[in-house]
This record gives sequence, structure tokens and C-alpha cells, in this order.
Amino acid sequence: MVLVDGLAPAVIRWAEDQQRRILLEGRPLGPVELEFAGSLGIRHAEQVRVLEVERIPLPVPAFLVDLAEGCGLPVFAPGGMALGLGVYLLHGQEGSLPHELVHVAQYGRMGGIGAFMRTYLLQCLTEGYAGAELEREARLRSAGRNFTLHGKVYSI
Repeated sequence: MVLVDGLAPAVIRWAEDQQRRILLEGRPLGPVELEFAGSLGIRHAEQVRVLEVERIPLPVPAFLVDLAEGCGLPVFAPGGMALGLGVYLLHGQEGSLPHELVHVAQYGRMGGIGAFMRTYLLQCLTEGYAGAELEREARLRSAGRNFTLHGKVYSI
């Protein structure tokens, strides 16, 4: 698909930059999170990092997001986002972590950020976000998972 071919290189570069940030600034997975990551088949789960943020960066300039929001346009505002071995989590959205760890497993299974992003973009553009196979798998494999973070139990 021509649109994917045009978008993918910039999105992949952005994702690689964000992964580097998360790996530098993020925290490692806790014991229960590591166990779940292992059950998903994530190799070297001890290398996965999670960075909690007030706002998850998007691969478009912030002023465009602000402009769209100011005009009342719906803006993709995820509670979490996996980028290779890095996971952004929005403060207060800790329940998104199991879902994002499924995406981390998908990145590994597919061979990294480039292959994952091309497939993910194609699926979202042709099937919609909710219908994308990678999203359906993440919802299915993370459903009903509980874990503790900052002394609180979260479940999906």
C-alpha cells in the first residue's frame, strides 16, 4: 500500500528514537510483570523498560495535536504504547501494561520495529484500529491479567 510505504520510514525512525529514550529513562519490569512477559515469549524480558509520562508522544508535531484538540477533532490518545523493548505508560493507566507487553512480544516475534510498524500501519489503515489483528491479539492475550504496581493491584 502506497500510504504505508510513505508513512513507514518516518514512523519507524520516530519509534526507534522513542525506544532509545524509554530504555535510558524507564524502569525495569517488576517480578510479576517479568513473569507475564516470560509467559508471552518475550526474550530478554529483563531488558524491557517502562516509562510513565503525563502525555505519550505521538509521531506528529505537538502543535498539530494541540490544534486538532482545540478544534474538537478526535485525537489518538493512548493509555500506553509499546515501541520495541520500550513501553510508554500514561500516569493512571497502569492497567494498560499487560496489553503493551503483548505488543513487545509481537515486536520480537516479527523481527523488530521496522517489520512491526509496517504491518501495524497496514492493519490499522485497512481494518481500523479495533479490527487490526495485532490489536485483537493484544486484547485477547492480556485479558484478565492482574499485576501489582506501586502497591496497587491492576487488572484489565
